[in-house]
Amino acid sequence: MNLTKRQLSLILNVSDITIYLWEKNKVQRSLAQMPKFLEFLGHDPFEDKSEYLRGKIKEYRRIHGLAQKSWPRGLGSMIFIRLILLPADFL
Repeated sequence: MNLTKRQLSLILNVSDITIYLWEKNKVQRSLAQMPKFLEFLGHDPFEDKSEYLRGKIKEYRRIHGLAQKSWPRGLGSMIFIRLILLPADFL
């Protein structure tokens, strides 16, 4: 795929400078940018298939661009966590 930095920045909704800084490893993608980035790639090169709940939660948050502050609290989080653990064909 031959894209200019400008074209890629428009697809990912970031600035040209951000693309340049990513290329030079000066900054990392923010968590909020991750869903769009993964959608563009078509796969997850950072995938971590943890068998532990902590790892599954961390992976889910990363894929969906959820920061710790936006993570559900209380009873809602227990329901949310249960949904993560259900098989995909169950939903």
